[in-house]
Amino acid sequence: MITVAVIEDMEDSREAIHQFLNWETDFSCVGSFGSFEAFLKAAPSMPVPDIILTDIGLPGMSGLEGIPLIEKHFPQADIIMLTVYQDYETIYKALCAGAVGYLLKNTPMQRIADALRDVKNGGSYMSPQIARM
Repeated sequence: MITVAVIEDMEDSREAIHQFLNWETDFSCVGSFGSFEAFLKAAPSMPVPDIILTDIGLPGMSGLEGIPLIEKHFPQADIIMLTVYQDYETIYKALCAGAVGYLLKNTPMQRIADALRDVKNGGSYMSPQIARM
């Protein structure tokens, strides 16, 4: 079972990802949060996620600012960015900060699930448009 936490401020997107992952037989979404602050508040009592799927543009603390805090609370968790940002600087900052994957928000749900599986198996994943850059 691959455990995943989702940090996404858009409620519809967050709930869709949460539900999709819980429908898949090899995933368990252990938490979904609208901000990094909500994630950090729940972190001490939540199950340890294998992967944290996070947006960059969040209210309050950004996804990029939150990466070091994820590594503090869950050092074994892999981090995948799920975002609309496609500029070189943001991609570079995310990867340098510790993200092992970078997905665009228009990525189909099944491809998100495949990316999570790849990362859980020790790989890395980028949306094709990002990898091509």
